[in-house]
Amino acid sequence: MLTVWTSTSEVLEQWFTEIRPQFGLQNNPAARPSDRGL
Repeated sequence: MLTVWTSTSEVLEQWFTEIRPQFGLQNNPAARPSDRGL
């Protein structure tokens, strides 16, 4: 069973709009960078 909290959508929105772009991966389709840079 997958548990989803009520704040999940807000956290994901913040990740994709504010935090993830700081990694310089705009053209990378992965939701999060790995240790291999993928």
